[in-house]
Parts: sequence; C-alpha cells; structure tokens
Amino acid sequence: MKAFPFFLDGAAKDWLYQQLVLFNTWGDMKRIIASIRKEICGMRQHTSETLGEVQKVVCNLSNH
Repeated sequence: MKAFPFFLDGAAKDWLYQQLVLFNTWGDMKRIIASIRKEICGMRQHTSETLGEVQKVVCNLSNH
C-alpha cells in the first residue's frame, strides 16, 4: 500500500490525498472504490420524475 500513491497521477493522486482516512489495506480501498462506483453507476428515479423522463436520461448515457 505504501508504494501505491507513486503510481497515481493528476486527479487520481489528488483524490487519494483528499480522503479523510487514508486506506490501510487493499480491502479498504476496494470497498471505498466499489461504493463510489455503485453511486456513479446507480440510476435512481426521483419522486418528481416520470418513468419516461428517466428512460430518456438512461438512453442518452453512452455507458448504458
């Protein structure tokens, strides 16, 4: 884990050092990154949105 920051560059390195708690193990890092990925990839319909509006947003995303 001590060598990991040397492999990062730019925004990724900035993000790592902005964390309140640095990672102590690879397991910690995997859990945090998986949580962030789930937040980014998760699509939720807000109460004020219709299903049609949500489908339009999903169709316009290049990753889906």
